[in-house]
Amino acid sequence: MWMPTLLDMAQRDSWVVIPFVKVSCIPRTWLDARGECRTWYRWATKRAGQLRPDVTLIVGSWAGTWAPTRAIRAISATTTTMRRSSRAVIVVDDPPGQRNDPTDCVLDPHSTMKTCSAPQTKVQQRTSAAIAANARRQRVGFLKTLGWFCALTRNGRKMLCPLVINQTITYVDRGHVSKTYALELAQPFRVGFRAQLFG
Repeated sequence: MWMPTLLDMAQRDSWVVIPFVKVSCIPRTWLDARGECRTWYRWATKRAGQLRPDVTLIVGSWAGTWAPTRAIRAISATTTTMRRSSRAVIVVDDPPGQRNDPTDCVLDPHSTMKTCSAPQTKVQQRTSAAIAANARRQRVGFLKTLGWFCALTRNGRKMLCPLVINQTITYVDRGHVSKTYALELAQPFRVGFRAQLFG
């Protein structure tokens, strides 16, 4: 989902992007004892290591996982593995996502900003915080994305993540950023990336 943003940044800064992506292979499946995601993960980390990249971006979906400890462990293991061959490693935070289908919410004549906004759950907060803490311990970057999608409510008790921001629909489904919004985030993503890379 971040490819439009990454390609925009790469074109601007003359990076070569080599993606290693397998649909539906989310972090909690990377270290499974068997299965195609484990096979893909082993191949991807080995091949990426052989390339000796300047920067490795670790991106995965953990916001909606029912097994946060497995996701935390997988991201940490990937960071450890890629640090051996990459000059820099940056983990990109996973936005919380939506609990309702965006199309249904937008087309419902009774929808409001409130009904089309999802709160970040405590599990999501703890998972992202644990992954960020691991990144700090491992001395790698962690690109925060939460502020691009969510804001604290007035009472300061929860993070609320609206489906529409500045007239742009932020998600194409419950867990993937829309291409339009991803491109709108190209500049803040680049700033955050460079801060983690050169900061």
